[in-house]
Amino acid sequence: MNARDVHLAVDAALMAHAGLQALVGGRIFSEVVPEKTPLPYIRYGSSGELNNPRFGRDGSRGDKVIDVFGTHKDQVLQVADQIHAALHRVRLPLPGDGWCVGVVELTGTVPDEVTGAHAVVRYLPRVP
Repeated sequence: MNARDVHLAVDAALMAHAGLQALVGGRIFSEVVPEKTPLPYIRYGSSGELNNPRFGRDGSRGDKVIDVFGTHKDQVLQVADQIHAALHRVRLPLPGDGWCVGVVELTGTVPDEVTGAHAVVRYLPRVP
């Protein structure tokens, strides 16, 4: 497993989750969000490559930071709940016969001067 494989699997799982799509309508972005994107939306990326020989040849395991932006705290928490439903302990297929299972952690919510509210979620993949 490498970080790129995990990135693609997380992207596919988020885009395919009906409950999440009902809230964000496809506004799920990797790294860069287009200007004037309607709220709520999700932006996600790597939280850094962690050196652990269990994960891939390069030691990366593909941890993700998932940022949720919305107009108010309840809205971002609803989206965070759907991210949890889409990814937490869900078996995600990887290329070949591989797969990973991860845990989802809500690290907190904060007011955001531009959007109104911001929640930070982490996805920590694990290989069986």
